[in-house]
Amino acid sequence: MSKKKYIREIFFSEINHYIFDDRDIDMKVEVLVATMNQKDHSLLDKMNIQSDVVVGNQCCKNQIENFQYHEHNVIWLSFNERGVGLNRNNVILRSIADICIIADDDIVFYDDYEEKVKKYFKKLSDADVIIFNLDENPPVRYINRKIFRVNKRNFIRYGAARIAF
Repeated sequence: MSKKKYIREIFFSEINHYIFDDRDIDMKVEVLVATMNQKDHSLLDKMNIQSDVVVGNQCCKNQIENFQYHEHNVIWLSFNERGVGLNRNNVILRSIADICIIADDDIVFYDDYEEKVKKYFKKLSDADVIIFNLDENPPVRYINRKIFRVNKRNFIRYGAARIAF
């Protein structure tokens, strides 16, 4: 290897380390929840939310609430409209996070989910989307046993509520 090429490779290696390896120090994670007819904010406890969250609550009123929940930011959107796609689009539009986790209102998160999601986005730094397994008993959904690319031939087996992007 020539000296010139070696120096260039070291230089680019240093730049890549600076740009990509340190980018996740303060990465913000938000859970994006689609739900219906919630009368109060108890859903946050039921789901074990331990990060920032945007909740889309389809109900009979139009209201936007911003508040703190266990030192995390909550945006609670109550809209008099119907459709899970519309609901998810509303929460995505209002998200300001680096990483978003799509969730339905029947998911209960593990205590350390935020750090695990950050860890996998760092480990798989070229991934735009990561699909996680759901811990179900008995298992109902397809279970990934190894890391692989999702493409147009295999994407249909995954529902939205296991996706982080």
